[in-house]
Amino acid sequence: LEKAREHMQYWESHTAAKQKHNSLGSVEFLQCNAEALPLDDSSVDFIHCIYLFHELPPESRAQVLAEAARVLRKGGVFVITDSYQLGDRGAAFDARIDNFEQMNEPWYSSYVRENLGELVTKSGEFTGLRKEVSSVTKMLSFKRR
Repeated sequence: LEKAREHMQYWESHTAAKQKHNSLGSVEFLQCNAEALPLDDSSVDFIHCIYLFHELPPESRAQVLAEAARVLRKGGVFVITDSYQLGDRGAAFDARIDNFEQMNEPWYSSYVRENLGELVTKSGEFTGLRKEVSSVTKMLSFKRR
């Protein structure tokens, strides 16, 4: 997290001369239990989970989504960046996707079979914005209703 803070300071100083604003805004980096965020209801505009969901058991994924919905303001953006899933890259990739479970990734097999877009939007709290897949990484973004 300290490195992320250093990068933020760098970009704030780098862009200040080019912008009317001298700040990129308020950014807070948290390392905490995503199932019980230490944040107030409707208190943030943006959440980015990076390579988290494949590490969670299925029931925890749903709890993390409920927490994201709780703390995001209406119109806020929720981004998930994680491993690609079945169907994202085609049959050649799908045939090898379960190999990760053999590398101490106990929830990976259930993760790759769960439709993340559907999981996030089924509560009605989020609407889908965008999906990008590059190499073995997938990014999904959603807007809080």
